[in-house]
Formats: sequence, C-alpha cells, structure tokens
Amino acid sequence: MKMRNLIVVVFLLLLIVPQAYPQYPTTDEEQVFATAKGIYDDGLYKLAVDQLKAFIKNFPNSRYKPEASFYLAESYFFLKRYDQSIQHYLDLLATEPVVRFRPKIKIRMGEAYFHLEQFSKSREILAELLSSSTEKELLEAAYYWLAEAEYRLGHIREAIRHYNQLVILFPDSPFADYALYSIGFVHETEKKYADAIDAYKKILSDYPNSQLSASALYRSGFAASACSENELAKKLLLAAVEKYPEDAYRGRAEFLLAEIHLKNKNYQAAIDRYQKLIDTKIAPDLIDDAYYGIGWVFLEQKKYAEAISRFDLLLQKIPESQLAPNAWFQKGRNYNFLNQPLQAREAFVNLINKHPDHQSVAAALYEIATIDFKVRQFSQARSFYQRIVNEFTENQIAPEAAFMVGESYRVENELAQAQLAFQGVVERFPKSGIVALATIKMGWCLLQQKKYQQALAQFDRVLENYADSKNLDEALYWKAETLFNLKKWQPATQIYQEVIGKFPDSEKIADSYYGLAWSYFKLSQYGNAAKNFERAAELTRDPKVQADALLRKGDAEFNLRSFAEAVASYNRVQRLNVKTGLKAEAQFQIGNCYFRQSNFSGSAAEFRKVVRWYPETTWAAEAQFMVGRSFFQAGDYNQALTEFDRVLTDFPSSGFMAQAVYAKADCYYNLGAYKEAIGKYQRLIDEFPNSGLLADAVNGIQWSLIQQNKTSEALALADLYIEKYPNSEMAADLQFRKGELLFNLKKYQQALTAFDLLAKQYPDAPTAAFAHYWMGECYLNLEQLEAAVAAYSNQFRKYPQHEFSPESLLKAGEIYQKQKRYNDAIAYFEKVLQNYPNTAASGRALIGIGNCQKATGNVSLAMKSLQRAAEQFSENETGYRAAIELGKIYLEMQQHQNARSQFQKVLQSKITSLSAEAQYWIGESYFLADDFTTAVVEYLKVKYLYSSADPWVVRGVFQAAMANEKLGRFGEARQLYRTLIEKYLDQEYQNKAQNRLNEIAGK
Repeated sequence: MKMRNLIVVVFLLLLIVPQAYPQYPTTDEEQVFATAKGIYDDGLYKLAVDQLKAFIKNFPNSRYKPEASFYLAESYFFLKRYDQSIQHYLDLLATEPVVRFRPKIKIRMGEAYFHLEQFSKSREILAELLSSSTEKELLEAAYYWLAEAEYRLGHIREAIRHYNQLVILFPDSPFADYALYSIGFVHETEKKYADAIDAYKKILSDYPNSQLSASALYRSGFAASACSENELAKKLLLAAVEKYPEDAYRGRAEFLLAEIHLKNKNYQAAIDRYQKLIDTKIAPDLIDDAYYGIGWVFLEQKKYAEAISRFDLLLQKIPESQLAPNAWFQKGRNYNFLNQPLQAREAFVNLINKHPDHQSVAAALYEIATIDFKVRQFSQARSFYQRIVNEFTENQIAPEAAFMVGESYRVENELAQAQLAFQGVVERFPKSGIVALATIKMGWCLLQQKKYQQALAQFDRVLENYADSKNLDEALYWKAETLFNLKKWQPATQIYQEVIGKFPDSEKIADSYYGLAWSYFKLSQYGNAAKNFERAAELTRDPKVQADALLRKGDAEFNLRSFAEAVASYNRVQRLNVKTGLKAEAQFQIGNCYFRQSNFSGSAAEFRKVVRWYPETTWAAEAQFMVGRSFFQAGDYNQALTEFDRVLTDFPSSGFMAQAVYAKADCYYNLGAYKEAIGKYQRLIDEFPNSGLLADAVNGIQWSLIQQNKTSEALALADLYIEKYPNSEMAADLQFRKGELLFNLKKYQQALTAFDLLAKQYPDAPTAAFAHYWMGECYLNLEQLEAAVAAYSNQFRKYPQHEFSPESLLKAGEIYQKQKRYNDAIAYFEKVLQNYPNTAASGRALIGIGNCQKATGNVSLAMKSLQRAAEQFSENETGYRAAIELGKIYLEMQQHQNARSQFQKVLQSKITSLSAEAQYWIGESYFLADDFTTAVVEYLKVKYLYSSADPWVVRGVFQAAMANEKLGRFGEARQLYRTLIEKYLDQEYQNKAQNRLNEIAGK
C-alpha cells in the first residue's frame, strides 16, 4: 500500500510587547506611530512594513523608534521574510537600547533561523536564551523550538529531552500538547510505537480540549496498526472515526480499518470498508488503494477471477494511479494462479510497456521468463532471464535470473553451457544467497559430465564456505553421489549418513537412504543394504523409486541367501501401482530365488507367471528361457528342449534366440545325442555368428567330439575357426577357448602355449586381459611355482583394473604362504589392500595376512587383521571366514567362550559350508574344554543341521564318536564309527573310523 506523508502541526507564538501610549495621540509623531502600530496589530504586515519604515525615516530620533524597529522586524517575520527579519533584529540589538526587547528578539531569531533551516544557529541562540532568561512565556517557546531544532539536526535524544522538559516544567503551557504530539511523532518515526501511543494518549487525557486531540487519537491508532496491535488499533480508529468524522485523517483511518480486517481474515468486513472509501470519496487519494485492497482480499481467498476484476477496475477508473503497475503485476500473478499463462504473460507485458521505469519491471520479466520456462520454451525464457541480468543487475532478483539462465541450459542437457552460467552467478553475485545453490548446480553439471574430481571440488566448496546455507543437505548428497561414481563406496556411506543424521527432514532423505543402500551393496554388506533400501522405500513419495528400492532390497536379500525375505520384498513390488516392467522384474526375481535354492519346479512355475502376466515386457523372453533352464537344471532335458523351443517360436525378435539354440545344443549333449548337439551348435555358429556365443558353440562341438573319442579332431576345430576369423575378437575368444579346453583336459603345457599365444597375438582383446592369470594356473598345476608367481604378477601389472588381477595377487600370496615365505606372502596380500580396498579380495587378503602373522608368532597382529576383516565384511563369506580363523586362534589360546562367540556369528550365514564348519568348531571348543557331553551334541548338530556339508559332517561324526569314547560310551562311539564307514564315501575318515573300532574292540 502507498505511504502517506504525515502532517506536522507548527505552533506559532505571537509575542505581545506591552507598552503605554498616549490615550489620544496629539502630535504628528504620535499619530503616525499609532497608525503604523494599529496596522501591525491588525495583521496587515505588508502595509505595516511600509508605515513603520516611513515612521523610522521621518522620525529618526523619536522615542518610539526602538519599538517601531522591533515591529518592523516582527512584520518581516510574519511575512516569512526571515532573512530581513533577522537583519532588523540584529540591527536593533546593535543600535538601540533594547534591553527589554532582547529576550523576545532572541526567541524570534531562534524561530527565524529554524524556518531558514539554519538549525545550528537556531539551537545556539535558543540554548543561550534558556540559560539567561527567567520569563516563563519565553522559556516555554525556547524549549519547544530548541527541541524542534535538535530534531532537525538529527539529535533525537536531545529533542525528546527538551520536549519532556517543556511538558514537565510548564504543563500548562500552550506548547505542552504540541510537545507531546512531537514526542509521539518522533517515536513513530523511530518505530517505537508503544512510546508514541503513550504520548498521544497523554494529550487525550491531560489536554482534552487541545486542538490536537483529533490528530492524537487518529495517530495513536495509526501507531498501533504499525506495530500490528490490530485490536488496539481497531478500537482507537473506530473511536476516532466516531468522534471526529470530519477530520482529515478519517480516510486513512477507514483504510487502515479495512487493512486490519484483511489481516484478521475478516474478508467481507474488509471489502465493506474498502468499498466505503470508494463510494463516499472521503479520501480521493486512497480510492486506488481501496480497489487494490479489495483485489488482495480476493487473492487471499484464492478467488483469482474476482481479484483480477478489482485490479482491472483500478486500471480503468484511475489509470494514472501510482498503483497501476502493481495492479498489472497482480493481474498477471492471478492469471498464473488460474493456470492461464497467455493472459498472465499479456498482463506482465502491459506492465513493462506502459510503465518501463517502474521498480516491478524486473519482476515482471522474471514472471514472463518463468511462464516460458514452464512451457519448455527454454531459449525464449533464457532471453528474458538474461535481460534482467543485463539491465537490472542491482535488482535483488538478478542473481535468481542468472541462476535460471543456467537452469534453462541444464534442462536442455546443455551441461557445459549450464556450468558456465552457474559459474557466472558465483562470480557476478558473490554475496547473493543463491551462490551456494549455483555452486551445487555447477558441481551437478560436472558430475553428469563425469568430471568427478571437479564436481567434488564444487561440493566441498559449498560445505567449507557456506556452512549456513539452506542447501547444505544437497551439497552433501551430491558429494556422496560423486564419491559413489568414483567407486569410493566406503567414504560415500559416511556422507550419505551425514545427510541422514543432520537433515532428517531433507527432500534428499529418501535418496540418501537409497544411495547409502547402494553403497553398502557395492561393499557386499548386503544386510545393511537391505535395511537402507527398506528405509528408502518407506520414505520416498515416488512409487517408481519405491518399487526400485524394494527390488534392490530383494536383490540384497537374494545375495544373503535370505530367499524367503527376498521373495517377500519382490511380492511387495507386485502390489504397487507402477509400470508392468518393474512388476515383471520382481516376478522374474522370485523365480530366480527358487532357482538358486535348486527348487527347479518352483522356479519354472514362477518364471511361467512372468510369461503369462507380463508377455509384452522385455522380461518375458528371458523368463521363458529360464523355464527351460529350470528343467535343464532338474535334469529333465526333454522338457527343457520343449521350453527352449517356445523361446524360438514365441519370442523370435528377442535377444534370447541364440541362447535358446545354444541351450538346446547343451540339452542334446547331456542326453548323449552328440550329433544332434553338434547340429545345434553349428546352427548357432551359422545363424548367430555375432551373438558372443560362437566360441562357446565351438567349445561345445569340441566336447561333443571328445565324447565320441575324436579328441584330435576337437583340438583342430579351434584352429580351423581361428583361421576363418583371423585378427578378430572372435579369434581371440576361440584361442582362449582352446587354452581352456586343453586346461580342462589337463594338458597344461599345451594350454600354457595357447594362453601365451593369446597374450602375444591378441593383446587388446578382452580375453587377453586374463591370459596371464590362466598361464599362472597352468604353471601352478605344473608345479612351477616361481613361474606361476611371475605370471600372476604380470596379470596385475598389465591389467590392474581387471577382475582377475586381485585374484592373481591372492594366488601369488597363497603360493608363498604354503612355502612358508610369509613376508613375501604378506607383501602380495598388502598389494591387494592398497589397490583394491573395501573389496571382497581385500577381505581375503586380510585373512591371508592374519594367517601369516599367526604362523610367524605375531598372534596379536594376526588377531587385529582378522578382526578388521570380520568387522569390515561382517555380512559376507569373507567376514565369516575371518571370524572362523579368529575363533580358531582363541581356541589355541584356550579362550573357549571367545572362540564360540566368533563361531556363533558365522551360524547366521546362509552359506551352508561355512555354517557347518563353524558348528564343528563350536563342538571342538567344548571338546578342548573337556566338556565332552556338550561336545557330542554340538558335533552332531553338523550332521542334523547341515547334512549336505559332507566334509564337515564326517569330521563332526568322527569327533562325536571320540567324545563318546572320552565319556566311556563305547557302544555309541562304535555306532557313530560304523555310520562313517557305511554311509559316507570319505576314504580318509572311513580308515580313521575303522582304526578306532579296532582300538576299542572289546570295550
């Protein structure tokens, strides 16, 4: 709303100078003076000036001259010719014996200097008068005008002090109510509204007949309104309107009453007050405000069409109003709220065209740009944003406009341009509140361009320099995402957790849980991954993200072999309102859960559901293929052939045609129909030469020939195809398959030659990247251990990023470990830690280091290494293996309870062989503690709980028999030994059992 200027009432004191005159002037001198004095007394100051000047000229020695000179100066004063009045006052003081006039002249000069805005001179004269005069009437005026001068000089505290002195010393002074009014006004200007109200109320209570009563009552209401004391303001203003309806402040009071109703959401009452201003015209200068106010009332009620109509009335009725630009702007906003962008845009354009110099032009340009942005007219939007930046650089909206230039490039995927634009925001508007967000966006653009280190620098810049930014959570989140893309998953987990811990209400909270879960997944910490995917699914508002989080939760549980939990997670996806592709994936993974549990009839049934329920998805063809795989794994090769045929007939355009043909060939191979198998392998070679399975097909033909005792023909086949496809990736693959075949035939020297040829002739082929590893395997089987270590080292040196390289280092370390060259072994294991941190291989390296340290007597170091592996990889095979090794050390230290606590951690594993081993060692801990009764039960748990883990079952049964011997239960011992001989095929333990039976014969 428009601000109105306050009216300051100026009080003027007429100083009357009493003087005795002849009752009836008789001389010319007396008559002329009396006439001039009479004209002065009647307030005819221009005529008085002429008469008084004539008198002084004609009677220079008259005894009335001092008075005439004084009245002449006074006449100039009342004519507001202050310079002349001051000059005459000064002349009077200098030339006439005016002792009795001196105080009065001083007060007049103080006032005159005040009106000439020479406030310092005014203050000097008035202050001197206060110290020299004792006349009440003069002191009252001096205090008042001195206060006014101090106020104009900006000495607010001094002004207030003098006003208060006047009121306290001279409460009956005609200046007292004016002083109080000035005190109230000063407090208002300082926004000390409570003090202002007190001053105005004192006028009303102590000076009820003051001419300022009406103004004081109105202004007390204005002050109450200004400090949002709406109820008090309403009470005071209603009283003022009722008591002083004709006052000049009436219109403003009516307007503020309407505003108070608006603030209190008394919308109809507000409209009535505004309309009253319009209808009565009591304040013509506020009519446009009233129209504008009614528009705001409707806007607040979200009655946008009605709001537009009132802003239109303002524009039609008072087109020259200062509020016209604002009305155009609000019209545009309301059209936006009505989702009428064309009309909104027109209103903003009108504002710019009709009022090009108005302060809201920049905001109108921004609104136009935003409208264009929303309808994806990014280039056009950008031109308006850029215009704001260029033409309104100092406007507070300019930094946001510059930011939106970057956003317009970003959504067009013009990442380099966007990055430069965001950088421009940072450089051009360094103190803007949007700099932190612009820096984040710059980092985001770099991240999308895979310039990860540069992106990281931007996010760190925000975290270091803008600690109070409201976008700090975004900076942390995108830093974590960058670390994730750099495969620095462990540091990424820490940053995601920081977002979660510090910003629980962040919009990035669900994404942070999701990213944290993925980081744990990459670290093979599947339990933590599953937990955080669940949290992401709970918090996200996006059903697609929820479905994906549940899918990945299922995948984590799948990797933990928690198949029942995985199936439950996948089933939850089925109940979501998401695209069928996600549901199809979930159903497919349910089939995989059954497949991994070797429940092939169950997996076939679940995969069939994908084909039946989601036939149009990309998962259907693979599901049909997996139906065939299920029957294949179940050994029902004839049914598998039927299912693979359905892939060929029902999904001829899928990517599984070649795989189905290859799988059919494998079925025939397993059925012993080698000629048919060769025919299918050959079909794959002929029809799908680029499938990536050609080498496998050749390998299949080779094995089919070998099964027909055609080994030489099989070996020649690889060379035939290598010759057919020379200098190709396929040739390299065939060369690898040749080496692999020779390796499987245990022709290690020939295999070595094949792998060496692969490495030398096809150094850039994918298969060449692990040729050195297989050369190491050949040397290992040939017992040429130093050559094996050299080959493994070459694998790491030449292809450090290849998945076989950490395995090669581990193999080299294990060779030296077996040779008891522990320092050499540790050196290789430490290379794994340095080059592949936070991977499963690094966990195995820690175990290797721990075992080497144990072997050299460094038990405490060994325990630290194993503990580190157990904690870092607590949810996967590596961590469980470390726990077993740590438990075994505790056994050697006779700390049986500590040993058992380690072994019991492993029982949580879904890996049967590890759980069986841990259970065996639990039994061993009781045996070594001479608790043979408990030992028997714990050993036998291996048999009853993990029956498929034969190596540990036979050891457990044997040790249970030994424990029974210790207890003197020879009959039970014999029964267990016979079980080993009759039911298990382990020759070593059969012999051991027989030896024990011989030992206890007759007992």
